[in-house]
Amino acid sequence: MCSSLARYESIKCRKKLSDFNDYICSIKGKADVDSRWIEMLDDLQKSLGLENNPQVFLSFHNLLAT
Repeated sequence: MCSSLARYESIKCRKKLSDFNDYICSIKGKADVDSRWIEMLDDLQKSLGLENNPQVFLSFHNLLAT
């Protein structure tokens, strides 16, 4: 039971990270975003380990498949 709960929490956390990373990328992709905001978002992605990290997305989908 405990491992099922831990797995569920892990999936939920990875999903939130994946969604947050998608949100950051969507903001950065807008033409009217100031370059300082893009730099701050880049720094945020780096600090969270999300920058150019498809593993967050792939790990989430791999967990769902198991």
